[in-house]
Amino acid sequence: RAGVVDRVEIITPRGRATMRHPGGAVIDRSSLDAMLVDSATDAGVRFVPECAARVIRRDGGMCIVRLRAGGAESEIAARTVVIAD
Repeated sequence: RAGVVDRVEIITPRGRATMRHPGGAVIDRSSLDAMLVDSATDAGVRFVPECAARVIRRDGGMCIVRLRAGGAESEIAARTVVIAD
């Protein structure tokens, strides 16, 4: 469920900044994650939960990714990789 925002405020130990953003929206991370997974799997993407992933090299137009899940390790090649944690 998204909320409507009209500005974003960033506060750090070194200062504060406010940016106006009329018509903006905010959504909690767990909802965003669920929507991304649902959209990706609907489009045919294979989702691997609780998996450590690392791009180890590029080969032409492909990324070679090492996956580690449940004690098993494997490598895959993909044109597009999203690693989110």
